Amino acid sequence: MAEQSALVGLAVDVSDSMRSSIRNDTGDPASRFDAVRAAFDTLADRAAPLLGHHQSAAGRQGLRVDVFGYAFGLRDSSVPVADLLSLLRLGAETEAPAAADPVAELAAIAAQHGRAGWGEWIRTQLAADEAATIVANLRRSPGLVAAIANRLPGLSADEIRHATMLTQTPEVGSADAGDDRSRKGLFRRASDGLRFGRSIRNDDVSPLRVSLQVARSGGLERMRRRIGEAEELIRKLGAREYSMADLIALFPDEATEQLGAALDRAGDTTMRVEEVAALFGSRAATAGSMEAFVYGSTPMCAAMSAVQQRFERELANRSDSVDPTLVIVSDGQPTDGDPRPTVESMRASGITVVSCYVTDHDVQEPRTLPAKPGRRWDPGARLMFECASPVTAGSAPAAYLRSRGWKIPRRARLFTQANHSTVVAEFIRAAMAR
Repeated sequence: MAEQSALVGLAVDVSDSMRSSIRNDTGDPASRFDAVRAAFDTLADRAAPLLGHHQSAAGRQGLRVDVFGYAFGLRDSSVPVADLLSLLRLGAETEAPAAADPVAELAAIAAQHGRAGWGEWIRTQLAADEAATIVANLRRSPGLVAAIANRLPGLSADEIRHATMLTQTPEVGSADAGDDRSRKGLFRRASDGLRFGRSIRNDDVSPLRVSLQVARSGGLERMRRRIGEAEELIRKLGAREYSMADLIALFPDEATEQLGAALDRAGDTTMRVEEVAALFGSRAATAGSMEAFVYGSTPMCAAMSAVQQRFERELANRSDSVDPTLVIVSDGQPTDGDPRPTVESMRASGITVVSCYVTDHDVQEPRTLPAKPGRRWDPGARLMFECASPVTAGSAPAAYLRSRGWKIPRRARLFTQANHSTVVAEFIRAAMAR
């Protein structure tokens, strides 16, 4: 018998409104996004029993569950909706191809961006393994090279050394770099106080250039700080291999270009459910790495459109039996219009929509699927309820929820509030039941 296949799409709200508090197992307040993240951590812990349930239910036929996802509400306005699994993989990824000669590669990169002096500084100041780590970080995020270069003063290696000496010379610090007379004073003190004679004769360094760099930097204190920050940055990049999210956190102004380009390179990511559980269970993927990307607006319409197109692509490439399900996790506060027509279109095409309304207040009885909106429900709750599919009698999600003590009245919909992280996990688990 052919292997049966189920396809689950996730649409997870990571917008700024998901910062609000929500209860969790520890009793401490956490953001709504943290609760969603904790739910997937719980899902990871239960991946093996979940797969065992699939195998026993499908018998000899077997059941393959493939998952894709989208995150919507990223802080990067140019990338409002992103492939969730690609985003998590990028956030956690720290491996990059090794360089044959990292020092030479760094020297070439530095020269290309007008910072040859820093390439030479690296050669004399850093160990080979540190240079290799810098190369690995820059290869992971090539677009950040220019951003890093812009943070390095444009000096030769000797000028860096002399500028460092200059900034450490107290008697020069009295000069004000704001006018021509002060700049001449800086030049004279630099030439006399630091004895540039040998360097000047060999044309290795220009004391005038160093003095002007000091002036342009706003004085000796700022030059000292800038040189120190540049050295610290290079040493930090050589200390360990960073994830994409870490690199973007170091360079927040360049995040827009980097994230979009990285996601374009990654493309669509679809995984088996056990792989997704492992990815969400990875602290590298779900803990620190996502923080560089989340908490923007709520482009729910754009997300539903992306999800619909993704289902079409995925289903067109499958010849086996597929049971498609969409899980929406959101507080139902879109900022780009009404997503319900697109959701209704997906439901009409045979996609079961499970709606998880993330909230910090009670809108329904615990572990009960509602058959109609409550009179006091806010617009977000109503929108999420209307997105949800009606419960099909005898369906696997309904059977799973009943086995966990949920109440399912007639004409109920696959909608629940989630003001506790364990409820989010349980409901998402039900969506994947077959």
